Amino acid sequence: MDQLSYNISTGILEGLICGRRLHLFCGAGGRAGSTTSGAESWYLSGNVFATAIGGPRQEGTHIFGPLPLGEYELRLRAGKRRWIDLKPLRGNMFGRSRFAIHERGPIGSHGCIVVYDKTGLERLHDLVEEAYSKGRAPCRLRVVAIGQDLDRMLRTA
Repeated sequence: MDQLSYNISTGILEGLICGRRLHLFCGAGGRAGSTTSGAESWYLSGNVFATAIGGPRQEGTHIFGPLPLGEYELRLRAGKRRWIDLKPLRGNMFGRSRFAIHERGPIGSHGCIVVYDKTGLERLHDLVEEAYSKGRAPCRLRVVAIGQDLDRMLRTA
């Protein structure tokens, strides 16, 4: 089975798809990957303790934490070359939904994984597409938090 892992703490997305290794640097939550200067939230970006922020309990929230820990299935979205939808399989989603892997943009990440390297994202998309075309089981993504910097997360601005 094709398996990827995303470590919220380090921002690294890695694994094997179709026998080929991927190692990509990414951001998640807190507008990580925003092309707008000053938009990223130092507290929410990559903070595993903020994965529930942006769910239905925070109505009116305009900034979200990283995607929740768990397991997801990767699905291609028709017509979008640099966009991969993430279907939750296991884990507490805190009422949140519509997660994806995508490229940088003005808003950045509202909980999605933003790949900093456009070429790397295109390679990921091509490998997922290849796996589907060969009839392989859907690619899976495991989201973990290993090596979290607790001191950084507990500071206040």
